[in-house]
Amino acid sequence: MKRLLTLFCLLNALVARADSVILVIGDGMGFEAMKRAQDGGGPWSAFPYFTAIETTNPFCGVPDSASTATAIATGIFTENGMLAVMPDGAKLHTLAEEARDRGLRVGMFTNDEITGATPAAFYAHQPSRRAMPEIAVDLLRSGFSLFMGAGAPGSRPTRRARRLCLENGYRSPSEPAHCGPLVESRNARPHAQSRHRPSASPGAGGR
Repeated sequence: MKRLLTLFCLLNALVARADSVILVIGDGMGFEAMKRAQDGGGPWSAFPYFTAIETTNPFCGVPDSASTATAIATGIFTENGMLAVMPDGAKLHTLAEEARDRGLRVGMFTNDEITGATPAAFYAHQPSRRAMPEIAVDLLRSGFSLFMGAGAPGSRPTRRARRLCLENGYRSPSEPAHCGPLVESRNARPHAQSRHRPSASPGAGGR
């Protein structure tokens, strides 16, 4: 298995000298798409650092979003459709989880479903990218400070998901009394969840 240790070296190098690290993934974007964006004055042209990694999957050749995002998030390849787990079920520690464990605040932002394969590979440990309820539960147990996405159209939150949302201190800015529309948005409208300290005063900062 090929390890992409550069990602972890990047974390080690930047944590001591940077206030924050932002990893931006243009899902499905290759070099030609990046070049077009840069030539057109897109946001990429202003970024101070760029990198490229090999994501050809040794298990099956052509990767999907789940295995590619897992390679980026963990430095280890897995089979298509799997999120931060190996074919034998072993869980892989992700870059985002490493940052959380070091006491950093971690946020997830996407204009797609928050339980979609690309963001999910950074917090979920599931054998199938289609296991949306289980992926949502992994997110609620992640300990991340903030997550924002479009939900999962056509699905509804389970009682377990709502209970875990409250137990882990997550609140929706639009519905502060409870979890808000986690994995339930039928119109895929962006929404956010934030995690607050139990002892924090109303409106105080997150974890």
